[in-house]
Amino acid sequence: MGNDLTDGSVAGNVESDSDSDSHDEHQPSQDLLMRSLRYWATSYSISLVALSALLSILKLFHPMLPKDGRTLLRTQHDVATTQMQGGEYYHFGLVQGILSRLKCLSLPVSLRTLTLQFNIDGLPLFKSSRLQFWPILAILKCDYTKSPFIVDEPVLQKIHTDGPLPQHFGVAVQYTKVSSSRFTLSTKQGDNCIEVGHSIAVVQNIVQEEDEVYVIYKRFRHQESYYTYPCESSCIGTYKVRELCDNIGVGKLGCIKRKCVLYPESEGNGLIAIPIAHMQ
Repeated sequence: MGNDLTDGSVAGNVESDSDSDSHDEHQPSQDLLMRSLRYWATSYSISLVALSALLSILKLFHPMLPKDGRTLLRTQHDVATTQMQGGEYYHFGLVQGILSRLKCLSLPVSLRTLTLQFNIDGLPLFKSSRLQFWPILAILKCDYTKSPFIVDEPVLQKIHTDGPLPQHFGVAVQYTKVSSSRFTLSTKQGDNCIEVGHSIAVVQNIVQEEDEVYVIYKRFRHQESYYTYPCESSCIGTYKVRELCDNIGVGKLGCIKRKCVLYPESEGNGLIAIPIAHMQ
C-alpha cells in the first residue's frame, strides 16, 4: 500500500511537471497570437463588436484569449479629464507640435515671439447620440506654409524587443510604428525613410522612455544632389544616397525634419530619396 501511494505521488508530480513544461512551451505562441490580433485589429480599424465576436470563436481553441475586445486592446477605461464648460477636456500637449513645425521652417534669427492661432470644430461620434469630439488645431502665425497641426500626442504600436537599443537607455519600451499628426513612421520599408538634420536616414527602431519618443536611425554613408540643373536637387530635399553607416543615431520624434520615400536609381546602384510632397 505504501509503495502504491509513493508511486502514485511520484507519478502525479511527474504529470504536473509535464503539464507545467507544456504550458511554458505554449506561452510564447500565445503571447504572439494576442499581439498579432491586437495589431490586426488596430491596423484595419476592426470594430469592437466584430473583434469580440472573433474572440468568442477563437477562445474555443485558445482558452487564454479574453472574451472582450477591449481587454485584448488594453483599452484605457479611466482617463484623467477636466470638466470644462459642460464638457470634458484632455490636454495631449502643445510643445511637440510647435517644435515640429519650427524644425521645418527657415525663420529669421531676430524672431523672439511666437504667436499661435487655434481652430476648434466639432465632430459627431455616434448617430444615436449628441456626443461630439472637438479636436484642437493650431497654426503658427510665422508659418509661411500655413500648415496647421493637431495638438496631440504620438500613437505607438507593436511592442517588440529586437533592438537595436543604445546602452544609455534605461527602462525603455521598443515599438515598430509611431503615428502623429505629421506622419507615420515604422521600421518597415516604405515608412522608414526620414530626413534628420541635413542627412537622409533609415529608421531602425522607435523607443519610448518616460514621456519622450525617440527614433533610432542609420544615416547613409554617401549623400549628394540627384541633379544640379536648373538647381541643386538638395534645395528641395531630394538626394541620391547609398550604403548605410554602421553606427546608429538617436533623435527625438519632434526633431525629425520630414518623412521621405526611397526609389531605386534608374541607372546605377543608388537610391533616390524624395520628401513626401504634403510634408513641409
